[in-house]
Amino acid sequence: MKKAGKAPTENIQVVVHADSRLSIKTKSGLHPVDMPQLVNNVKTAQAGLNTPVVIAADRDVRYEQVIDVMKALQGANVERVGLALQIEGGRQ
Repeated sequence: MKKAGKAPTENIQVVVHADSRLSIKTKSGLHPVDMPQLVNNVKTAQAGLNTPVVIAADRDVRYEQVIDVMKALQGANVERVGLALQIEGGRQ
């Protein structure tokens, strides 16, 4: 049986805000970008490393806005794009 690989310690974090703004999260904080800048910055950061891209969206963001970000990245041949999931509280 094949073992799952170790989870990467680094990723590229994209944030979709409730007011439709986009940001890239780095060690120094959130940096606002528009869609073309987002795609360019992600491609530059991922260059040759195939670093995973994680999209985090505010809970009030429309689903279509997240899909638009995913489509833009996919259209630019960015690979390994996923969604961040925050689980609130446990079930009792």
